[in-house]
Amino acid sequence: MWTTGLVSIMEFFSSVLPNFNGILSLWFRIVIYLYVIQITPYLSSWSISLYIKGLRMLFHINKDQLIVQEVKIPRVRSYNTIQADSELQDVLNLIKNGIQSIVTDDVTERFTTQPFQYWNLMSRNQVKHEQSGIGLKVLWSIGMCFRYFLLFPVRLMIGITGFLWLIASYGLLALAYDKIPQDMYLYLKNTATLITGRLFIRAFTGHLTFEAIGNRPKNGSICVANHTTPLDVMVLSFDNVYSMVGQSQGGFFGLLQWAVSIGQPISHVWFNRFELSDRLKVTQRLREHSEKPNSNPILIFPEGTCINNTAVFMFKKGSFEVGAPIYPACIKYNLAFSDPFWNSSRQGFLLYVLMLMTSWAIVCTVKYLPLSRRLPGEKSIDFANRVKNNICEKGGLVDIEWDGQVKRQQPKNWPDAIKKKMMDSMEDEGSPSMKRKSSQQSTSSLVYFSFGGQDSEEQRN
Repeated sequence: MWTTGLVSIMEFFSSVLPNFNGILSLWFRIVIYLYVIQITPYLSSWSISLYIKGLRMLFHINKDQLIVQEVKIPRVRSYNTIQADSELQDVLNLIKNGIQSIVTDDVTERFTTQPFQYWNLMSRNQVKHEQSGIGLKVLWSIGMCFRYFLLFPVRLMIGITGFLWLIASYGLLALAYDKIPQDMYLYLKNTATLITGRLFIRAFTGHLTFEAIGNRPKNGSICVANHTTPLDVMVLSFDNVYSMVGQSQGGFFGLLQWAVSIGQPISHVWFNRFELSDRLKVTQRLREHSEKPNSNPILIFPEGTCINNTAVFMFKKGSFEVGAPIYPACIKYNLAFSDPFWNSSRQGFLLYVLMLMTSWAIVCTVKYLPLSRRLPGEKSIDFANRVKNNICEKGGLVDIEWDGQVKRQQPKNWPDAIKKKMMDSMEDEGSPSMKRKSSQQSTSSLVYFSFGGQDSEEQRN
């Protein structure tokens, strides 16, 4: 059915355009040339840098026309002016802004796309923009054809190549696990992993900048970073090899998790965050892995969910209880070229990948922070908050104390948990009677939000 429809479309264009076959042949050659350039390491880096510079110049030239403009109500000076010039619809914008101010808060706005200051010539942006003249409309049309008919086929081919390389290389290494020396096996597997990460980044035309590479995570350590998108794994894997820890997924995402887990030894850990037994096993596995000096650094996103790259939510304390050295990393995306934020509750993974593959590019800066260790007498949750604060300061992000799971579950009162929390925080201050009195007063005046009916200590694991 689809084949018949495609043939009919091609026959129609061939009858309308005499040179359609020549145009199709030229398009195919250009796609193949771009594909070869993108999978060649040095040519790829050079071409992507040139491409990003061209986009920056384009956006800068049209900066005044691309400003997201808000509707402004003209100032009224008298009652006669109101009668003559104003209409009832003039107050609708003020009413809308007032309602948005009431509904929108500092937490839930982090689960939606960032507001755009400039229109990046993609109609998917959920903002009001004013197109100035026919020139900008023509520019948008050319950009859309370029993204969908040139960039997307090339990126799709590179993505398929990366996936096939992942399956083939890991499968062959799994067969050769007992037949080659261990050192050679680990070297080949790390090399295959680096190539996989770089191919996947090329599939999105990724332009990555790594700062302070001297702080790159070392073997036997844990790398923690803020979380915006599943691409965070590929971004960090472009520069280093990691063992990953994360939520077990289904669908195509689960297929990728299965693919990266092929081979021996199995260094990745997938778990269900809502199972207490799984969380305890993960903590034990982290401790065992970090005790091996030659093991790859573990990559963890302690927030446990994707945030829109404007803030960092509460870090779960499990990875900070292991005792391994912590290497923080701050990941910051440039919104002018694409919106990498993934809202999994509203968007499937394949649709999300399609959206990114038809964007201009993925432009990202990774800032490695110095090694952090737990101080003597420091609680694990305090250590987690200190590391999170360092990431926020490095990336200019907002530090939010809420649990990121509020995106998926409604909060509810849990007074016993706040009582336990207050007792723990005062374990070194005052007498037992003062602790009870203070905790009772705090319980009457504060509301603690817990998720899924679990107490504070369990939820932070």
